[in-house]
Amino acid sequence: MVVIASISGNNFIGDDGNSGSCYRASTGGGSASSEAPDFLTDGNEQMGIDCYGMDRDVLNDFAKYYNNAHLSDLTLVVGEEIYPAHRLILCRSSEVFDRMLSQKWHGEKREIELTEEPQCQAVFGQFLRFQYCNHVVLNSENALPILILADKYNVTCLKKICIEFAI
Repeated sequence: MVVIASISGNNFIGDDGNSGSCYRASTGGGSASSEAPDFLTDGNEQMGIDCYGMDRDVLNDFAKYYNNAHLSDLTLVVGEEIYPAHRLILCRSSEVFDRMLSQKWHGEKREIELTEEPQCQAVFGQFLRFQYCNHVVLNSENALPILILADKYNVTCLKKICIEFAI
């Protein structure tokens, strides 16, 4: 069981004008902080940083489509994994996806294979989830591969979150 010993919130405004919050949590002895949001107590032994970008109510509308084939107009193939996706969601948060999914480059292709390094393949689902929810849980093992993906696909808000976590 994870015990939240300390938590601090940092508000930020991204390049896109959206505001958000980051909460840093640490594990340790003692009792849980009464200020700890429910989403930080996930029962895992290893805690990281839990971040939200846009207004959470708005994001809940998009979150239900993450890894959901309903209304999916695209399939991303990353290594052995297949992810149903939505062009509008990907293009909203990434100019790289916007260009990649344009008529010029891929036309109407419904399946796109992305070539990623093994460490990035392992966290691609978390990276993709951020596109839908602006939510990511970072720890010492996934922060660098997620940062690499955020940089590659120019997801500036996620890049800033990963860099803040590393500092």
